[in-house]
Amino acid sequence: MMPVFADTFFWVALANPHDTAHRDAVDLKEALNGSVIVTTEVTK
Repeated sequence: MMPVFADTFFWVALANPHDTAHRDAVDLKEALNGSVIVTTEVTK
């Protein structure tokens, strides 16, 4: 499977059940069906 990039918006929505995008994030995570989700870290 091809890795999928997720930004902070996705992770916050997924973690917070009160976020307006929570349901969409959960649905997307389920639809990815075990794909590797990658993100980046910004360093200065």
